[in-house]
Amino acid sequence: MEFGDQLVGVVGEGGSKKVVAGLDFDLAINAIKEGKGEELRLVLFRGPSEALYGPTGASKEWLEEYVGGIN
Repeated sequence: MEFGDQLVGVVGEGGSKKVVAGLDFDLAINAIKEGKGEELRLVLFRGPSEALYGPTGASKEWLEEYVGGIN
């Protein structure tokens, strides 16, 4: 994890997956706290925030598919 990385998803053991891109800080932290199992994966985006949230950024549907495909 590096300065400027954007948290976009939380993947827990047993298949729990949540997209947190665009959520406020408290809701994103709650997704981490609610993660199931002893191990969590944090899905990060590295790059300028405009590339994630700007007019050519990833759609909510794409993020859900991407985070959903992580095992």
